[in-house]
Amino acid sequence: MAIGMGTVFLFLVLMIYAMNFMSWFIKKINKYFPEEIIEQKSLRKSQQKNDDAEIAVAIASALHFQNR
Repeated sequence: MAIGMGTVFLFLVLMIYAMNFMSWFIKKINKYFPEEIIEQKSLRKSQQKNDDAEIAVAIASALHFQNR
């Protein structure tokens, strides 16, 4: 039982060190190869109005088919 528990403990300790090393390594790599930042384009007022109009049409058609 002691050998089994010792093996599991040793494995967990090694796993923690491996994860810390990978974290450090990725931070170093990101300095040279940073990820691209994708900017979200904001919606214009005209696009928002078109969305509202489409929603109103969808609601009106749903009500029309419901009341048939």
